[in-house]
Amino acid sequence: MNKRMLWSRILSIMGLVVMTSMPVLLFGYALHGYNWRYGGVTSVLVLAMLLLPVIGSGLVALGAFLGKGRHRVLWLFAFLTTALLVLFVILDAMYPSF
Repeated sequence: MNKRMLWSRILSIMGLVVMTSMPVLLFGYALHGYNWRYGGVTSVLVLAMLLLPVIGSGLVALGAFLGKGRHRVLWLFAFLTTALLVLFVILDAMYPSF
């Protein structure tokens, strides 16, 4: 196995682990009954949970491109849509009238 394929697999596995850890954090966050905002400021933990899917899908897309996988365009589309969705959620949290 060459280095390119090895890094492709490592990045893909890391990205999938990061993407699947977000619902666990979100469930724990909701379980304790925390609010999304503390004094009008969006919590740092919430912003971190929103960025985890973007980071994870970016790692998977990079792994697919390194390994020349047949679904690399699909992973790139998933990364871009996830990033745009998170951008709109963060903007809505910062500027509610947006």
